[in-house]
Amino acid sequence: MIKNKVVTFQQSGVSSHSQTVSKVRTYLQAALAKNTQKAYQQDLAHFVKWGGTIPATPECVACYLAYLAPTLAISTLSRRVVSIGRAHTVQSLASPTKSELVKSTLRGIRRINGSAQRQVAPALKENIQSMVKGLRGIKGVRDKALLLIGFAGAFRRSELVSLQVEDIRFVAEGLIIHLRRGKTDQEGRGRDIAIPFVGGKYCPASAIRDGLCNQGLKPARFFDR
Repeated sequence: MIKNKVVTFQQSGVSSHSQTVSKVRTYLQAALAKNTQKAYQQDLAHFVKWGGTIPATPECVACYLAYLAPTLAISTLSRRVVSIGRAHTVQSLASPTKSELVKSTLRGIRRINGSAQRQVAPALKENIQSMVKGLRGIKGVRDKALLLIGFAGAFRRSELVSLQVEDIRFVAEGLIIHLRRGKTDQEGRGRDIAIPFVGGKYCPASAIRDGLCNQGLKPARFFDR
């Protein structure tokens, strides 16, 4: 009887350990945004298809980078390095990406190929004013508010389309916009952005207020995709 009780306890312990491991995996996955997880998985799949393995040696990773250098941007190569490194650290393996060989190879590629990244030219104040001129009707009111508030707050498209009416708070000086979550806010803490009244027909705070008064903006979500 005693032996049976011991066995039952041990089996229960194994089951408990398995559940704990499963929870750990869930938490690890939640630590990264879904798009980031997908990018890591795709990077690793490409590395393995090329001939790499986990664990990998510094020489293998360096050769992989040299092979891709003529065709990929330095930003993409840097992400591949991060993906390979993470595949090692989550398994408590020594990461080859921390070796001087891999770091030096990446620095050399950056120096030879150049580090200039593709950037979208920012819209200027005059461009925005030209865009909103002549906007009329419900859709025009919405588009005007979208363009002016997006420019004033330097918001990303994803941040704009997720704005809710309850995220906007008017104050004497203008309005406060609460961003629930952004690309750089992986933990979802959110942040507040102040948009002041500036007067004139291109005032972003006034555009939001006018949109609400004219029912040009939906009562729940400001802007649809």
